[in-house]
Amino acid sequence: MDTYVRGRICQKVILFILSENIFLMLLKGFSGWYAGSDALLADAFHSGGDVLASLAIFLCFRYASRPPDQCHHFGHGKAEYIVTAVVSLLLLSIAYELLTSTLRRISGTEAIMVPGTLAIWASVFSLILKEAMYRFTVYYGQKMNSPALIADAWHHRSDALVSGGVLIGVGTARAGYPIMDPLVGLVISVLILFMALRLVRQVLQGLLDTAPDTNVINDVFAIIKRIEGVKEIHKLRGRYSGPFIFMEVKVGVAAELSVREAYDIAHKIKDAVQKKNPSIIDIIVHTNPVGHEGTKAATKGEISLYS
Repeated sequence: MDTYVRGRICQKVILFILSENIFLMLLKGFSGWYAGSDALLADAFHSGGDVLASLAIFLCFRYASRPPDQCHHFGHGKAEYIVTAVVSLLLLSIAYELLTSTLRRISGTEAIMVPGTLAIWASVFSLILKEAMYRFTVYYGQKMNSPALIADAWHHRSDALVSGGVLIGVGTARAGYPIMDPLVGLVISVLILFMALRLVRQVLQGLLDTAPDTNVINDVFAIIKRIEGVKEIHKLRGRYSGPFIFMEVKVGVAAELSVREAYDIAHKIKDAVQKKNPSIIDIIVHTNPVGHEGTKAATKGEISLYS
């Protein structure tokens, strides 16, 4: 499946998730305001962060699915990091506002209200819907081999847990412990802050051309080693560009091979690697001539040396 078709399918998934997040944000906001629940209002802001995250992922897929052009020879995968940086700044602002609001209520500056029963039903509905969204998104994330969709799916699962925390906060407040409601709101505000900081970290890693996971490197190493005609592996490295991976490998082949034979080996390597891991959108294969005495070949313990 090419990047354009894959991107279109992922965009449809995200648009559906986006509509659900907007609905949840409005439901929680109205229910929290009507029932007087700080925790549910904080969770509504959290859903607002989900809306921003869904928009960021949608824009990422829309732009990143474009093919390479004259100005972007390696594609547009890094568009994700630009949008993510904007979203992280917005979430930091939301977290600050929520923290100051809940701290005023806890300190007694503002009155604490006991939430109404509507807050309980809204929390239960949110928990069930978020779990359903998790299952829907993780299915397509695995089907499309999309790290972004899988990460978003686990985000929905964490939101379901947050909704469970809101339910506890509202329930204990109605049971005679009203301080628990703003306390849970405070916890949710901290969760939003950590989500924003995690997004900042992802941006920095992406802009610094973070290498693929060690398991990915080792899997590719094992695939190349099994290709007929590969005598040695001299260097193997890779980098992320959005959800995709670009790799480069230098392999040793018999010195007496013709250019055509060396090319065929390189082509077999590329086909085998991309068949095993479709996220590797391109792998450049260099073939080095090796005599009978051989050279110092790389091992899995040495492929972390990229120079």
